[in-house]
Amino acid sequence: MTGAAGGIGAACVSTLNDRGWTVIGLDVDDSDTSWACDVTSLTDVERVAARVADLGGCSALVNVAGVLRPSRVADISAGDIRAMLDVNVLGVLHALQGFAEQLVDNRGAVVTVASNAAGTPRMSLGAYGATKAAAAMLTHSFALENAASGVRGNVVQPGSTRTPMLESLWSSPADEQATLRGDLAAHRLGIPLGRIAEPTDIAATVAFLISDDARHITLQELYVDGGATL
Repeated sequence: MTGAAGGIGAACVSTLNDRGWTVIGLDVDDSDTSWACDVTSLTDVERVAARVADLGGCSALVNVAGVLRPSRVADISAGDIRAMLDVNVLGVLHALQGFAEQLVDNRGAVVTVASNAAGTPRMSLGAYGATKAAAAMLTHSFALENAASGVRGNVVQPGSTRTPMLESLWSSPADEQATLRGDLAAHRLGIPLGRIAEPTDIAATVAFLISDDARHITLQELYVDGGATL
């Protein structure tokens, strides 16, 4: 699992451990719960993949690593869009390439955590949404190309989720309420279920999609956003 130290990633690690999976978390920095791996480097991903192979191989790949640099399309800097492309797109591509052989050998499952901004325009999230849409297409294409080997691939599209990434965008409690109720100026309709998602909501969805309960589900996108995408 990439991005294992982040809000959603850490929840996924905990949930999957609780459900009996042996989880190898990957993040840019080494820690008690993750191995150091820079997903922007194919060489680094291949190094880690070789270690995983020595332990028996990968039967499920969960792509969670991501960065957000909010900006209007007309104003975004080259540096910011490259940062998102490197992690959100190339990071997914490198993980798919690095673990491809193991996933085929183990009839494995891939889940990429993207964003509901991948399919719906959001103010100041155009470039971010584009990178997440690319990540989703890479996941689906990889799954289609390897379906004959039993490989499955699905995408989780979260909406607003209570993570440090989201909370860094809020300057006051009013911002959270605007997210819940809707914001006409931002062309957002709000969240019908009336709450911000918790990382565990996303983790439970990931756990389902890599499990045998989802063995006949592939090439799908599952929105976990409380109905925000209408």
